[in-house]
Amino acid sequence: MPPESFGTTITEFETRGNELLRQLSVQAGGGYYTLSEVIIDDQNLTVVLR
Repeated sequence: MPPESFGTTITEFETRGNELLRQLSVQAGGGYYTLSEVIIDDQNLTVVLR
């Protein structure tokens, strides 16, 4: 069982990663696209921007 501080660090990393994903924006072809959804399965990570 990992120490509690390790679990707290993982939770903080997850929280900050989610905050970053919510703010994700890409400019392409004269338009801005923001994160719509993230789909993860056993082989792929798919990022959908709209």
